[in-house]
Amino acid sequence: MEIKQLSPEQIQQLEAPLPKEAVKPHPSKTYLSTIKGIFVTERLNQVFGLGKWYTETKVLSQGEKQGRGFTATVDCTMYIPEYGFIFQ
Repeated sequence: MEIKQLSPEQIQQLEAPLPKEAVKPHPSKTYLSTIKGIFVTERLNQVFGLGKWYTETKVLSQGEKQGRGFTATVDCTMYIPEYGFIFQ
């Protein structure tokens, strides 16, 4: 399979700001922001196509429940095979 190169249009799409509703201040760490994952998913689908990218996640450690959630350490790798991309 020949590895594709990103087009200028794809680069522009990837660099475009996310909608305002995608990014919110972190609830407890004022120096951080949170990004709603669905906006990232939609952006990747727009740029690369449905089913053209995927992730693999491995839980490395899992903490105890804290309030409404829990802590975990994960190793997540994203693959975009047509472009030869592997992000870890």
